[in-house]
Amino acid sequence: MKASLTFLSLILSIVFFSCEKSETTRSTPLTGKWKLFDYFHGIGIGGPLIYKQADPENQIFLELKNDGSLSYTNTNYASFSVKDSNIVTFIDNNKGRSNFRYSVKGDTLTLSPGGSMCIEGCGQRFLKVE
Repeated sequence: MKASLTFLSLILSIVFFSCEKSETTRSTPLTGKWKLFDYFHGIGIGGPLIYKQADPENQIFLELKNDGSLSYTNTNYASFSVKDSNIVTFIDNNKGRSNFRYSVKGDTLTLSPGGSMCIEGCGQRFLKVE
């Protein structure tokens, strides 16, 4: 009996410790290819938001893939993880993390820096292209 319990404990330990925690991201409303169409910033806390059209000569794309990888024009972000229904974390090649508030309405993704980086309101809006 004691040998059976030892053997069972050994097998369970091997199974438990050999499994890696996966940070893969399932398909979410965020996954897909997005094209920046405008960005915005506020004038003071509570002031109106000012929207500016993205430069059509220098198009910026953000692609968020089901496996948690991403490509984002002119950035060194390599992967992402969805924290909850309105926060996504982008992870760069050096494992640095940046949180963004997000919302998806129809084919429009809005990203705003998390934390106190932009208390008056700022962000970018993307149109889903794939």
